[in-house]
Amino acid sequence: TVLLPSAAMSFNPYAAPESPAAQQQAPVVHGQGPQPWDATDALGAGWRLFGPNAAVFMGAVVIHVIILIIISWVFALVFGVQMTKGFDFGSGDFQRQLERLQPQAPLYTVGSIVLQGILTAFFSAGFNKMYLAAARGQPFDLGDIFSGGPRFLPMLALHFLLYFMKVVPPVRDLGAMVLGPDLSGGALILALIPYLFMGALLCQAEFFVVDQNMGPIDAIKASFSASRGNLGQLILFWGICAVLLLIGAIPCCLGWLLVLPLMDASEAVIY
Repeated sequence: TVLLPSAAMSFNPYAAPESPAAQQQAPVVHGQGPQPWDATDALGAGWRLFGPNAAVFMGAVVIHVIILIIISWVFALVFGVQMTKGFDFGSGDFQRQLERLQPQAPLYTVGSIVLQGILTAFFSAGFNKMYLAAARGQPFDLGDIFSGGPRFLPMLALHFLLYFMKVVPPVRDLGAMVLGPDLSGGALILALIPYLFMGALLCQAEFFVVDQNMGPIDAIKASFSASRGNLGQLILFWGICAVLLLIGAIPCCLGWLLVLPLMDASEAVIY
C-alpha cells in the first residue's frame, strides 16, 4: 500500500487518548518502517499529488529551465568573447584562425558540463525538499526550489560520484562487444541494462542527502540498502517513466512539463 498525504494528516500524535470504540474506527496509519508497494500504485499516488499542485510543480520546472538557459547563454557569450578576443576579422585568413581556436573548444564543453552540474545539484536539493513536503502533506511553495543551499555541497558531491558510477564505466560498448556491430538495436538495449540496474539502486540517494542529512557515501549505501528488496518494482517504475518521457517528447518536449513532476512526485512517494 502507498501512504497518501490525506492518511498521514488524519493522525495526530499529540491528541488526547480516544475511547476504545473510537480507536477501532480510526484509520490505520502505515508509517512505521518499509511498506510494500508497486510501480503503478506509486505513479497513481504521484498523479494524485500532481493534480492539486500542477501550477506549482509545472511552474518550478519552467523556472528551472529558464534559469539554466539564461546562465548557459551568459557562459557561452563570455567564453566566446574570450576565445575571439585576438581574432583578426580584417585579415581574411579565417580558416587558419579557426584552426587555432579549435583546441579551446573542449574547454568550453567541460566548463559547460561543470556549470550545469553545479546548477543541477543546487536545484535538485530544492526540488526534493518540495516533493517530499507534498508527499507528506506538509506546506510548500514555489520558492522551495531555491532552498537547497544547506545541502548543496553534499548534493554536488553525490552527483559527482553518481556521474562516475553510471557514466564513466565502459558499459556503452558492452552491447556491441557481445552482439556485434550489426545488431545495433539489440546492442543498445543490452548496453542500457547496466545503467537501468545502477539507476534503480541509486535513485533514492538524493532523498537521503536532503531528508536525513547524509553525506554522499552514506546516501549511496542507504539507497542500495533501501532499493535491493524492491529492485523489480523500481526497474518497472523507471521503465514506465522512460515510456512516458518518450511520449512527452513528441510535442516538442512540452509533455515533459507534466511527466517530470509526475516522476519526481512518485519518487518521493516511493521514498
